[in-house]
Amino acid sequence: MYSRERSHFGDMRIGIRVDDADFRRKIDRLKKNLEAIGGRHRVPLEDLITPEFLKEHSKYQSFEELVRASGLLGGEEALTTEKFESIPNDIWDDWIRRVTDFSTWKAMTDSASVAYIKRKVNDGL
Repeated sequence: MYSRERSHFGDMRIGIRVDDADFRRKIDRLKKNLEAIGGRHRVPLEDLITPEFLKEHSKYQSFEELVRASGLLGGEEALTTEKFESIPNDIWDDWIRRVTDFSTWKAMTDSASVAYIKRKVNDGL
C-alpha cells in the first residue's frame, strides 16, 4: 500500500509499507546468496556460457554449437577441455568478434561472469 504526501519543499513523496515477514525472508535469502558467491570459485564453462546467454549475444544455442561452427574442431571430434584450450587465442578471439556481440573471448567471459553472479545473487528472490 502507498500514500502520497507533500514535504515542506513541495516535492511529491510516496510512502511504501513493506510486509515485514516477506522483506525479512528476502533479506535473509539475499544474505545467504551473497555468502555463497563470496570468495574465489571455479565455475564450469557451461554454467557461465549458458544457452540463454548465447541466444542473447549470438545466433548459437549452445557452447558446443558455437565451437563446432567455428570449424576449429575436426568433424565429429569430441569437444573436450583439452581440445578447446588447444585453439589459439587469436583465432578464437577473431571468431568471437565475428559471431557474437563481443570483441574478445575475455570480454565475453567477463560479461557471462557478471550474468552468472546476478543469477546467483537473485536466486530465490
